[in-house]
Amino acid sequence: MYLSFYITDSRNGLIFQYLPSANAPTFSDLWIKMKSVENADSDISSCYEIKIGKYLNVSRYHSNVNNLNYWCLSSKENDTSNGSTTNRIEPLVLLENIDTI
Repeated sequence: MYLSFYITDSRNGLIFQYLPSANAPTFSDLWIKMKSVENADSDISSCYEIKIGKYLNVSRYHSNVNNLNYWCLSSKENDTSNGSTTNRIEPLVLLENIDTI
């Protein structure tokens, strides 16, 4: 399930954020969380997916054409209320499509 979307410039300065619920974190809050769970030998700017909790992941797509970063906070929990898992577009594919549009 997608929880929020963000667009930043190449230095990760916020350009746009879509927070569909009052519980969705702002990009500045999310950035602090990403930096706190960052591996010592990795750089956030080179990661495509960062696990920030048991079920929470942040995906990043960098557009070379626009020189923008697209971010998506998503939950990996499956919706099994109807007996099957939810089919969804992978976050990186979704972010790339948003950039293309």
